[in-house]
Amino acid sequence: MNWHAIEGDWPLYRLDAQKQFAKLSDAQLDASHGNRERLCADIQTAYSLTKEDADKQVTAWSTAQKPTLHAF
Repeated sequence: MNWHAIEGDWPLYRLDAQKQFAKLSDAQLDASHGNRERLCADIQTAYSLTKEDADKQVTAWSTAQKPTLHAF
């Protein structure tokens, strides 16, 4: 899935992200606004991962996402 589409439709993808990354707070998910780097950093901290492992987690999650009707 194209990350620009996820970021552009973040309110829709946010719910899936919340399910996948349950340790993130609502405030963290809202504050990221779908920004991949910020999301990775928050996941890295919340799950005590390396930057590379957090990136792999986000990549796996984003790859599994289906396009929405509103995606770019």
